[in-house]
Amino acid sequence: MKKLPILFLIFLSIDCSEPQAKNSAVIPEKEFRDIITQSQFYSGAGAGFFRFELKFTKDMKYSLAFAGGHTGWESAGTYAIKSNTAILNVQSCSGDLISADVCQKALQGTVCQVVETRESLDYSHDLSCKFANKFPAFGKDEVGDFDFPISKRILPAGAERKWQNIEVVTMGHTVWVSTTTVNLREKPSSQAPTREYIVDPYGERLPSLPKGTKVIVHARTKAKERIGTKENYWYLISVDATDYVWAFGEYFVR
Repeated sequence: MKKLPILFLIFLSIDCSEPQAKNSAVIPEKEFRDIITQSQFYSGAGAGFFRFELKFTKDMKYSLAFAGGHTGWESAGTYAIKSNTAILNVQSCSGDLISADVCQKALQGTVCQVVETRESLDYSHDLSCKFANKFPAFGKDEVGDFDFPISKRILPAGAERKWQNIEVVTMGHTVWVSTTTVNLREKPSSQAPTREYIVDPYGERLPSLPKGTKVIVHARTKAKERIGTKENYWYLISVDATDYVWAFGEYFVR
């Protein structure tokens, strides 16, 4: 098995939103084909510690790989399109987390379709893939399906959502820059515990976010808060290997 690279592209690979209601999107077959062949799908969790990567090609081939640390597995084969659904036909499975036989049985006949996401903070649609059988895709817990955000389907700013029971307004997955050193918080409050800035999950960690750092802004609180003489929203952000933390908006510019 070739070594699988771990790429810490948080804004592409991580979807840590609450469980999503899956509603199949009715779209023309050509549009569906364009979506799956013109995108490379990433999904994962845990600050980039593991990730799935799925790719469809125009010559009706697919590749699906899982990487976690220095271990993983990969599968390849062909696919067919039927009623806005891609159906996988497995030709190979290899890796050091699961046996080829288990992988083959789990993935053969897997179906992937575009679904609307009603709770995501960043995307309006996912590519939702349901495996033929549950299997220990991560080498431990068994899973039966997996959702890949469609990066071209950004949820417009202004949608109202809930994040961990906190009412928020989405920000359109925008990029902002810190204007000073910023404390990162677990909750939208100056009294909430701070979080480290994880630059690399296997390396550098800092006590706060340095000035001049670019961040992805997912959402903001519905109401502003006054801290001293400053009044602003709290923003839910991700940066490098630091997922979904809160920061006071006074210290960022677009």
